[in-house]
Amino acid sequence: DNVQHLFECFCEVAAPLGEKPPWILQKYPTSFSDEEILKSVPKFAYPCEIENLMVQHFSFVLTSIDSKWTFGFCRHDPKTDTALVILSALPWHEIFY
Repeated sequence: DNVQHLFECFCEVAAPLGEKPPWILQKYPTSFSDEEILKSVPKFAYPCEIENLMVQHFSFVLTSIDSKWTFGFCRHDPKTDTALVILSALPWHEIFY
């Protein structure tokens, strides 16, 4: 595909609270509207209970029905109860970490 932006979307994802699953607090651009991706991001940002003692980085890949990859770059900071996620069509780990 013809990639036109460094990233597609930036999300701040809140950690799960008790029985409440993680959710997106905010996103940029606010016009990003791919519901399948937005539905998946919180689940990948918090795939399990995370005990943060230091900053953690990890990535994940979402694959669409037409085999398009979206790379997610996630950052957890022990000082916050949120994760920062950058979504990009570019697999540039060195750039996003």
